[in-house]
Amino acid sequence: MIAAVGAGGDQGGAANARATVTSNYGAVAAATANGGGAFFNPGAPAIARADATSAWHASADAVAMSGSGRFGNTEPASAIAQASVNRAASRPPLPPASLLAPEARAHALASFRGGDVLARSSYSDASLGAVVVATASSAQPAEFYQPEAYSAANVGGNAYGPWTPDAATGMVASYASALPDPASLAPLMAASPSIAAAFDDAQVLGAGTMGAMFFPFTATAQYSVPFAAGSHLLLGLGLPYNSDFDTANFEFSVSNGATELYAGSFNNPDQAALFFSDNVLDLGVFNTSTLDLLVRFSFNGGIYGFSYVLGAGNALTPVPEPGSWLMLVLGLALLAWRGGVLRRLPARV
Repeated sequence: MIAAVGAGGDQGGAANARATVTSNYGAVAAATANGGGAFFNPGAPAIARADATSAWHASADAVAMSGSGRFGNTEPASAIAQASVNRAASRPPLPPASLLAPEARAHALASFRGGDVLARSSYSDASLGAVVVATASSAQPAEFYQPEAYSAANVGGNAYGPWTPDAATGMVASYASALPDPASLAPLMAASPSIAAAFDDAQVLGAGTMGAMFFPFTATAQYSVPFAAGSHLLLGLGLPYNSDFDTANFEFSVSNGATELYAGSFNNPDQAALFFSDNVLDLGVFNTSTLDLLVRFSFNGGIYGFSYVLGAGNALTPVPEPGSWLMLVLGLALLAWRGGVLRRLPARV
């Protein structure tokens, strides 16, 4: 762990802290930077960066707080946390299950008035041929709130649960699991019968949770995973976060390499709820053995969060929309009425 503190009188001292830890099993890096305060001038800036790399578990935590200046003026603060796990094909002996979970996890927090954050977690497993990178970051420098970012990633482990916000701060989160244990998806499947039916015989490629609140943030999850050529790529969306807050403005997209597979904009929670509640999309057939997927959540304001699952399966059976059913029924009724009228007309000689 490393910490740096800047101090000064009329001009506060800038703070710069960096922690770098590398280990075979568990790496934990923490960096804290506190800029010095100033009486006549703006508070000094702070930069904190934490990097953790291992072959089993990595955790990085970065906190950057600018000093306080006259009338509350302060210089920007920047916090970057990056955790990375790289597991080779020839794995070393695994540690006892009671120790740290096999995952990469990052957290970044910065002060308001110009603060920005980045939390990046990456996990690669050569034996499974999969890589996943989860990133959460501020979309622009914060002004009137403390930005906070969380991310976590694993390969072959448990899927992450529903997103839960922290009402005390503006925050963003991205949690992603490549080739997760199917049993860990039980909460999502139990609450989403349409997803459960579509994924009953599908290979689960990835699963994740995203969420943000109050201010502009960006959350992404990148998956490089093996794929059964000729299968359909399925996307299930469920477990949306419900709140009394009446604002949610964001964009959501999924792409494979440079090809965008889906993109949509949502302007309020009610509109989003119709899309993210037990919904399954068929993103098409792919004749390739590997997919490079990017799930992106660009948040502009309000509160919203959801879970998703990606899979390789069969084509979805189209289900007519309610309006289509109505048109079909009316059409059949019209044909029946017309047939009855024609039967009652006298035959022409």
